[in-house]
Amino acid sequence: MERCTLFAFFSGLRPTIKDPELYVSPMTIEENERQAWLDVNAGAVRRGDVMPDYPIRILFDKVQHPMYVDYVPAGVRELTAEEAKESKAMSREPWDTKVSPWPPRRSGG
Repeated sequence: MERCTLFAFFSGLRPTIKDPELYVSPMTIEENERQAWLDVNAGAVRRGDVMPDYPIRILFDKVQHPMYVDYVPAGVRELTAEEAKESKAMSREPWDTKVSPWPPRRSGG
């Protein structure tokens, strides 16, 4: 649910809530001295019913305190084509439909 809150907060993007294991691979958090970020597969995100072309980056500013570090949400954006080449997250595949509503929820377990 935490991810839903972050996505709703930024840019009107929303993650898959129905069967997320179908769309989202494990996300690794990368960081440098000032910021941390994670990239989300393009197929796991929609703005309305539109799938982005490139992965989405969720960015956090690192705020250092004497005994701990805070990760403050700093933004969400679609990567550029050049950034997407270096990302471990997947871009939209050519055969994926750009306007792509979520598939119906699976019934059962």
